[in-house]
Amino acid sequence: MMVIPFFQHASTSGETPLPGKMNPRIDRSGSNETSKVPRLGSIVGTASMAGFGKAVEILDTLGCLMTTLSSDGGFVSRTKTKGCKISILAFEVANTILKGASIMQSLSEDTVTYFKQVVLPSEGVQNLVSSEMSELMRIAANDKREELKIFSQEIVRFGNRCKDPQWHNLDRYFVKLESENAPQKQLKETSIAEMQKLMSLVQRTTDLYHELHALDRFEQEYFSRINGKGHTDRIEKGGNIQIVKLELKTQSSYVKSLKKRSLWSKTLEEVVEKFVDIMHYLHVEINNDFGSSDGGVMNAESTESCQRLGPAGLALHYANIIIQIYSIVSRSGYVPSNSRDALYQGLPPRIKSALPNKLRTTSVPQELTIDQIRARMEKTLKWLIPMAVNTTCARGFLRFSEWAKSGTERVGRRPGVADRIETLYHADKARTEDCILELLVWLHHLVSQSNRLAMQKVTDQCI
Repeated sequence: MMVIPFFQHASTSGETPLPGKMNPRIDRSGSNETSKVPRLGSIVGTASMAGFGKAVEILDTLGCLMTTLSSDGGFVSRTKTKGCKISILAFEVANTILKGASIMQSLSEDTVTYFKQVVLPSEGVQNLVSSEMSELMRIAANDKREELKIFSQEIVRFGNRCKDPQWHNLDRYFVKLESENAPQKQLKETSIAEMQKLMSLVQRTTDLYHELHALDRFEQEYFSRINGKGHTDRIEKGGNIQIVKLELKTQSSYVKSLKKRSLWSKTLEEVVEKFVDIMHYLHVEINNDFGSSDGGVMNAESTESCQRLGPAGLALHYANIIIQIYSIVSRSGYVPSNSRDALYQGLPPRIKSALPNKLRTTSVPQELTIDQIRARMEKTLKWLIPMAVNTTCARGFLRFSEWAKSGTERVGRRPGVADRIETLYHADKARTEDCILELLVWLHHLVSQSNRLAMQKVTDQCI
């Protein structure tokens, strides 16, 4: 799960209206003062002494150390040098770049077309989320703006880390984007070009990530040989140490050259400037693809009678129940009682209380065979199972460490990773429970038929 930091911002008076492209002379901090606090170097130094392998483990939580509050509640830079060099924060910055690239990819023409023509009209979405396209578009827009909010908060965090005060308190600038319509063509071309440059830096930072791990291994081997207690031949031992020392020196030089060509040697100011243009473009593109954010309320279906599984924290639980049903249906022959008992014990209260009465009042034609009953169930499971599986596999943005290990340059969702609307997150609780209840009734008759046939075979064998 991704942690979204909350920020408290200082207030300013007499703000100057901002144009579509940021004015580099505008001071958004309201102050040029900086807090006198310990530099990050001491922390990084400690991490480096512990080896890069351990240092990488703390990168995901390093963001909380990036800024500090001033006396008036605003965020100010700790750095005293000209520009704020990224250095070990390169992997956090790369992580944010990947978030922006993922959002940009999801807003490409092909992806949006697929989403509108395939995802939204799909049976699962229509049956469990909503059959009204306007409602689905509103839900999708909210999801997309939520992703954009996560991206923007990280930009604000890096902006507050910059020495140049014009990049402080960017959240107030981003708020103004809601009511701004910039010329899209020029903005799109600029943003795509800047994202391509950033992704090139991310690729080099990925190489650095791998080579730093290799350097760490060389260092460990070198020091283990120096401190080794084995009684080996002195000449052989000395020769081995010299070879390892040479490999360590070569790897150190290679890592140093990679640092110069990656995000490591860039400044936050350089990257944040590109982030602001990209953020502006994404705002405009979401408005164009999904409609502007008017702050309106959902329709009666959403606000009164519809409870969504995701906000209620039930999506994963219901997905597991559906997968259990599918697992039983897929089996042939006798179904173990422990599987049925486990399924029954996990049922939601409403389904569990309604099931006995539903079984009494629902009749299934005796002439239906096991294969026919299974076919009836599979007709529903055909569109329900994908949504359940998508729910269990659902994830937020791909983190840089995962992306670097995957060996792929792709950052978008297609193919393989579903949008949230393709999961049970937005599914109507009552509709989903009705589907599960119906499947359970059919499952009861399927198990009864299977057990009856099994007992009949045993009886025939005895005779």
